Amino acid sequence: MRYSKNTNYVTSDLKLIFSLSFIILLVVFAGNLQCGTIYQCVDRAGSATLADKPLGKGYKCEPLESYNEITDEDRNSWSKEENLTRQRWKAEEQQEEKARLDRKTKEREAAKEHRAEETLRVAQEAAEAAKAAQVNAAQAAYNAAAAEATATQARAAAEAKQTIIIRRR
Repeated sequence: MRYSKNTNYVTSDLKLIFSLSFIILLVVFAGNLQCGTIYQCVDRAGSATLADKPLGKGYKCEPLESYNEITDEDRNSWSKEENLTRQRWKAEEQQEEKARLDRKTKEREAAKEHRAEETLRVAQEAAEAAKAAQVNAAQAAYNAAAAEATATQARAAAEAKQTIIIRRR
């Protein structure tokens, strides 16, 4: 520890030690403090005074309740309150779980409906493609028949021409 040249003043190290000692003592003895009863005393003139004990003659003193002992009734009411709080929490958790399950069910139903709509759309597209294929096949058959008819007419015309040429000779 250091002291300054002037011995009347203590350095900050010593002040710190005194402060810490005081705080430690305060913490140690704080648990041993007891509450006493406080009295409210009213004199004949009507002025009220607070005191730690009755003031005597000429004063009407009534004790003020400064500390209540914890009774079994208090413990029971706290226990009931705690149970009610836990029941409320449990009910809230159940409601949240139910809401979550309802949301999941709605999501599944929406996904199922979406899949059904998608399947219907694909089926309609397939039906349209099949119809287009039928139309194309019918057109191809018509074109083939027309081409065959044209070929037959061309053969018939060629045969007729041949016949005419043969007859002219």
